[in-house]
Amino acid sequence: MADALADIFLAQFGLLDVEVWVELFAGGAGAGLHLLDRGVVDEVWLTEKNRELAAFWRTVVDNGVELAGRVRACQPDMSTWHTAREVVASSEAGAAITDLELAFAALIINRCSPNLFGGSLAVYGREEADPIVGGRRSWPPLVGSVLLFDVLLHD
Repeated sequence: MADALADIFLAQFGLLDVEVWVELFAGGAGAGLHLLDRGVVDEVWLTEKNRELAAFWRTVVDNGVELAGRVRACQPDMSTWHTAREVVASSEAGAAITDLELAFAALIINRCSPNLFGGSLAVYGREEADPIVGGRRSWPPLVGSVLLFDVLLHD
C-alpha cells in the first residue's frame, strides 16, 4: 500500500518540489519512508497521538540500534506478551516508562497478537512458554526493518 501511495504522490507533482512529507498518523509511516528512500522528499515529519506508536518512532530515531538489538535478542512467548501488556497499561496509567521500554512493548503486542487489537493468544491454545511464531506478523525480519528505519531517518 505504501508503495502505491508513493507512486500516486509522485504522479501528482506540480511546479514546486515537495521537500517535507508530514505524516499525521505515523503508525507504520510507510508512505513517508518510501518517499524518503526514493529521494522524492528530503525530510519526513511524523506525528502520532498514540503514546506507544509515538514512543516507537522516537526510539527508532533516537535509539534504533538498541531497539534492533532488543528485538534480535528476544524470542517472544506468552510471558513476554503479558509483560508487554503490563508495560503499556502502566504507561497509560501514568507511570514513567522509557521510550525504549514502551516501544519494545508496542512491538511485542503489535507483531505477536492475532489481531490488530492485541487480543490474547491464549484463546488459540498457547501455553505460557510456547514461542510466538507466526502471530500477526513475522518477528525475525523486524531487526532489519528497525535498522533500515534508523538508516533512512539519519541519512
